[in-house]
Order: sequence, then structure tokens, then C-alpha cells
Amino acid sequence: MQSIPDVVGRKMMTFDDVLTTTAYEAWELVCIEDRHTRQSWKSFCGLNFGSRWLNHNDGCVLVNPMVSYDQGELADMHEDAIRGYKVKTGVDQEEAYSQDLANRAYNLPSDLYDKLQHLLDDKTIATNRNPHRHREWRVVVLQPGEFRMTELLPERKRTSIFPWNKTKQPPAVCTYFVVLRGQEIKSTKEDGGWKAHNRHSNPWWKFDNRETKEEREQHKDIMKKIDKVHDRRRRRHHHQSRPRPVSHVPSQPRPPMIR
Repeated sequence: MQSIPDVVGRKMMTFDDVLTTTAYEAWELVCIEDRHTRQSWKSFCGLNFGSRWLNHNDGCVLVNPMVSYDQGELADMHEDAIRGYKVKTGVDQEEAYSQDLANRAYNLPSDLYDKLQHLLDDKTIATNRNPHRHREWRVVVLQPGEFRMTELLPERKRTSIFPWNKTKQPPAVCTYFVVLRGQEIKSTKEDGGWKAHNRHSNPWWKFDNRETKEEREQHKDIMKKIDKVHDRRRRRHHHQSRPRPVSHVPSQPRPPMIR
């Protein structure tokens, strides 16, 4: 079975080997802020001293797949991020990187965090339709950036006149490069795989049906008797409410009037 190509001819990434239990995907999150435009000036005694700004509330977060990376390249990117993380002596480097990554993901803006969480939920649902295997998806690389339309980035000025404050102007459009890793973490050889359940399922339904069979049969008999009584009453009421036929008696001619 082969995947159907999209409108530009790209096929979906497909694994057909039981030994391939790890997959990487690259994504880009683009955060477009709300537009603010000057609506009017604040004035006092004819002097303008401030502006009234209008928030258009038209911002959004775009989630775009980055398909120009192969599996080996994304795996190397993850390993390089771990090796390039600086840690104190005696601290496990991979564990320290994972903790820092978790802290940075937690501190994302709420809109970006929600979009990333929904992406992970969708990938988890899409890859767990096999009752014999369980897979999970995690963020392994999270790199902030900005939308680039020129070869070099602009030289943004500092936002404060004080030398100790080195905060610079934020980028016009903020982006995040994200690498997801999907892994098979559990499998079963049970016949039919793991059994499903939901909020309304009853694992003891067979036992309950067997134990309450006599009571349910009695209930069915009672309901049948009640239905028969109602049916007889409906037929009797229908017969009584039927209109009587009107007899058609030929009319007698009236006698002529005497003047």
C-alpha cells in the first residue's frame, strides 16, 4: 500500500518496517501579533500629548509542516542540541537539556502553547489506531526565531536608554522551529490487541446480562401485556368515536301555496 501524493506530488512519510519505532517531524510555529493602529490623539487645552490606539484583534498562530528535512538530519539536530547544551560539572547533560526544554515550553505564550499541545494531541490520536501498539509524541527541539524576508536580520535598537538594560526591540513576526519525536513505547501480543473503553462502557456487561436475564424477561412480558391492554383500548376508542352514517331520505315536494 502506498500513500496518495498531494497536489504538488509529495507523498506522506511511511514506515513499513516493524523495527522502525521512532519518527521525527519538523514544524514551524508563526506568531502574528494583533495590529494596533493610532485612532486619535489625547489632547489637553489643544495640546496633543498621547495617542489612543485601536486593537484590531486579528492576530493568529500558524502551524506549518517543514518537509525539507530527512529523518537522519532531524535526529542529528536533536543530538546536537543535547551536546551543545552547557551544564555544570557532575550533572547529566541529557537530563539537564530535557529539563530546560520543558521550562522553555512551559513559558511559551498561551496561544503558542495551546497550538503546540493540539498538534501533539492530533499526532497521538493519528498514530494510535493500532490496538497492538502504543506510540507517544514529544517535543525534542524548540528554537525561537523570526520571520526573515531579507538575507540579514535587521539591527534592532535597544528599548532603554540605560546601559545596563540590553533589551532590544522584539521581532515583527516571531517564529519557533519545533522538532517532534514519535516513539513506540509499548506493544502487546494479546489476541485482538488492547480492548477499548469509553466513559459509557461497562466491562461487566456479559455478567450483568447473564445475572439479570430472568428479571429482564419478566420485564419484557409485563411490557407486552401493557401494550396489549393499550392496543385494545385504542381499538375500542376508535370504534366508539367513529361517526354514524347519515341516512339519505329523499325530500318530498312541497305543496303549492294558496293565495
